[in-house]
Amino acid sequence: MPLGQVKDTPSGALKNIIVERVDSIETALAHVLPEFTANLLAPLAVFIYLLVVDWRMALASLITLALGLICYMGMLIGYKENWQNTIDKTKVLNDTAVEYINGIEVIKAFGKAQQSYEKFEKAAREGADCFVE
Repeated sequence: MPLGQVKDTPSGALKNIIVERVDSIETALAHVLPEFTANLLAPLAVFIYLLVVDWRMALASLITLALGLICYMGMLIGYKENWQNTIDKTKVLNDTAVEYINGIEVIKAFGKAQQSYEKFEKAAREGADCFVE
């Protein structure tokens, strides 16, 4: 990255790029791949076992798969907008936190601790709320 671009980018945004993106890669490699494999093979083995025991029971067990897919599709309504909102609020929180921490001496010197903390608290509350939503 050119130095000018680094200087123009808030440090919270750079932290977000480094930490959040590395964290998203770690999740996929350390959790998704092994858990996906285990969560796919175990139900498949149970289904094959049910086929051996009684094919009707195996077919009846597929009803839960259909119900699960319907529920999952319902959960995905508005997913893209909600995820983008979460990313935006997390970026604002990161920027605000870094700004607050880096400027704490100046904030205290000018007696603006309450105002500055309120800004940070608002960003933190909005950041937490978007994850709850």
